[in-house]
Amino acid sequence: VGGTLAAVPRREETNSGGESERYAAIKSRLEAAGCPPFPNKNGSSDSDSDSDSDSDSSSSPQLQALSWLADEDERSVPTHDIPALKQRYALAVLYFATGGADGHWTESFSFLSPQHECEWNEEVEAYRYWPMWWWEAVKQMLLPDAPLFNKKGAMCRNDEGIVDHIWLAENNLTGTLPQEMGLLNGVRHLFLSSNKLEGQFPPSLGNLSQLEYLFFSFNDRMTGTVPSWIGTTESMKEVMLDGTPLEGTLPSSLASLPNLEVLDFGPGCHLNGTIPPFGAKGNSKLRLLSLDFCSFTGTAPSSIFTMADLEHLHLGGNHLTGTLPTNMGNATKLQTLTLGSARTPTNNLSGTIPPGISSLSELFFLDLTSNQISGTLPDSIGQLGNLQYLFLGDNKLEGSIPGTISELESLVFFSTAQSNLTGDLDVCGMPLLRHSEADCAGDDPQVTASAATSAAAGSCLTEGKVSLAALLSCHEASYEPEG
Repeated sequence: VGGTLAAVPRREETNSGGESERYAAIKSRLEAAGCPPFPNKNGSSDSDSDSDSDSDSSSSPQLQALSWLADEDERSVPTHDIPALKQRYALAVLYFATGGADGHWTESFSFLSPQHECEWNEEVEAYRYWPMWWWEAVKQMLLPDAPLFNKKGAMCRNDEGIVDHIWLAENNLTGTLPQEMGLLNGVRHLFLSSNKLEGQFPPSLGNLSQLEYLFFSFNDRMTGTVPSWIGTTESMKEVMLDGTPLEGTLPSSLASLPNLEVLDFGPGCHLNGTIPPFGAKGNSKLRLLSLDFCSFTGTAPSSIFTMADLEHLHLGGNHLTGTLPTNMGNATKLQTLTLGSARTPTNNLSGTIPPGISSLSELFFLDLTSNQISGTLPDSIGQLGNLQYLFLGDNKLEGSIPGTISELESLVFFSTAQSNLTGDLDVCGMPLLRHSEADCAGDDPQVTASAATSAAAGSCLTEGKVSLAALLSCHEASYEPEG
């Protein structure tokens, strides 16, 4: 499908509209294939009806793409090859509509070159923008079955010459996505994160019936609501729209997508309304559900905790009410669980921490901060052997700290600020916080803070058993987040 064909000279204009024979033929075939009517080059129109398309402008991306395809493209795609014309035209419109021809794109990736569109890509340094460990984490969490991409641009992972991957993330795309994107109905992966795109998603993207991965994070100039077509694209596996300020409600149809594994709208979304009952139909494959720091109201659906494959659940920073789901322990693959936040907005969940939480044996991050959770901290919390971060502050918890906390050998941060928990905490054998250490050897066990703390902080932790208040005051004084 690749290769460069002989250059084709610009064709003479032959008709009354100022168009070459090839231009007129391609225009006619694209219109027959569903493209809005184009005006003639001289400004007149063959259509008596008004058109809402941007192609009405003589300088529109559509006419720029058509002119290039007909009179400048050295590849000279045969005018009878409708699928090839549509694909090449649609990608050209994308290029013109998002600033490629104006020099805005960071890299052109061979767009508008004589090569086949499957060759409109270039190898890039796989870890140019993010370190290796970040890419590995993304691969594990989001794309476990896909290779780490070392190319960006348009790609074909098939033998038919059909573009099925578009990776133009972090490439300074501007403007709005054109309706012609809907002509690329073979696309399965669409990666346009971290650009400067504006406007709304074109409805024509609903024509991409094979779409599996929609990555559109951090396009903070986008507007509009969550497109309804996302919830009806049954092939969809992963949707990443975090940092893109869409408004309105979350379509309930998303909860019924049979193949959806990752859904991430937060932080930074402006969505409101209630959270759909993910897992209610028992067919969910979700591994990550992130809806934090939006404006959702209502309850945290208990059906979410019935999803057997769920690994990451982030619902903090909303306006959720009601009781803490008692079936939290059923989501046994959970690794991170965020139902609270130390910054506004905050949820207002009540109830008690269910003893069944001990079933979350893979959990390493638990944040229930700033809710109205009451009762005591269950002894079963000590069975979370992988737990590293435990945030329980600003709740109505009371009673004694269970001694089983000392069995959490992986725990590196534990916060109960602004709570009524009391008692001593056996710190011997625990790593404590990142900047503290415990020396439990000999007859006089010592707990010392790092050099980052004051001398007073270093002297307040001198016994194997210390008061929780002393532990927290020293730790909070010394804690400095890394990275």
